[in-house]
Amino acid sequence: MNRLILIGNGFDLAHGLKTSYNDFILWYLKKCYFEGFERHFYEDPLLQITRNFDYKDKRIYDFDSVIEFIEEYYQQGFTNLGQNVPFKGNDYASHFPFYTNLSSLMRSLLENCSNTRWVDIEGEFYDRLKFILKRQDSNAEKKEDLIVLNKSLEYLIGQLKSYLKSQKDSEYNEAYMQIFTSKILKSDVHGIELEIEEEPRNTLMLNFNYTDTLKPYTANFYRRSKRPVPAINHIHGHINEELNPPIFGFGDELDEAYLQMERERIREYFVYIKSFWYFRTSNYRDLTRFIDSDDYQILVIGHSCGLSDRTMLHMLFEHPNCKSIKIYYHGDKEKNNFTDVTYDIARHFKHKGEMRNKIVSLDLSESMPPVEPFIIRRSRMGID
Repeated sequence: MNRLILIGNGFDLAHGLKTSYNDFILWYLKKCYFEGFERHFYEDPLLQITRNFDYKDKRIYDFDSVIEFIEEYYQQGFTNLGQNVPFKGNDYASHFPFYTNLSSLMRSLLENCSNTRWVDIEGEFYDRLKFILKRQDSNAEKKEDLIVLNKSLEYLIGQLKSYLKSQKDSEYNEAYMQIFTSKILKSDVHGIELEIEEEPRNTLMLNFNYTDTLKPYTANFYRRSKRPVPAINHIHGHINEELNPPIFGFGDELDEAYLQMERERIREYFVYIKSFWYFRTSNYRDLTRFIDSDDYQILVIGHSCGLSDRTMLHMLFEHPNCKSIKIYYHGDKEKNNFTDVTYDIARHFKHKGEMRNKIVSLDLSESMPPVEPFIIRRSRMGID
């Protein structure tokens, strides 16, 4: 029996990396507004910033003060930023010395980005596609708007790559190594009988991140297991590999709106649909070969299992060789996101009975290890 490990952004976050979309958008805004402050004007496909030349307040005079303004908006929501409306009762933020024009995509992202809400860039992009689809405009008008939307996302992807490259190296966590080298438990599987708790014959790490957080684990895997070193499939590409560029967009071919897009004669709907990007490498075919080769258990580590990967996750979860889905949740036994993840996993199942049989129950599941106290820095292990 094999093991397939789904690695999502929560894995990077657990290793101390600020790779959430909220972190990225904050970085991007601070960079744009500081440039707008220095040059009095800034423009890219996502926004346009104009500095108020009549502005006299000396509280805005350097990069740190611009950061303070952006942080103020992040605490209370960015809606007023695009409307150029100051915060009520907040004297400091009311002196923000810029006028801002936002693209439709950027406006949607900022409306859902704050310290109390997590923005889903791919989901917001797909919502914009569906908004254009529903309009009663001509195909020519829709095509024009789709070209603008796709250029906005293209630029955003470029900025995301720059941001991720600026992140520090990840750190090794012994507790995750224990998970990766653990045996498959008899109580975790359904549909087959294991005589003993056994090590997986082969392990594939399906990495949905664009980073190298897994590298120190595979470099040391042979020390902890007699089995072959697991392969890493960067299914969504990598920020440092030209032949495997980042795949970003949406992947729900089961959605009714997507089927309607296929019926329209506008190719621009599909520019950032993930399935068409998968054709550029052999990663997807390598994945299907793995799941077809033998029975397997799925471990979900830091992956939300949201709809942006619905086509793929539906294939993985409902495949007849899938005998177990084990969630490593965030939190503890009393307060965690286990149930939320099961809600999202359920969306990928057409046969709900299979879902109930395959998902390992909470009492038999485990939490994701925290960064402390198990961190061992790479330098101490001699890993490059």
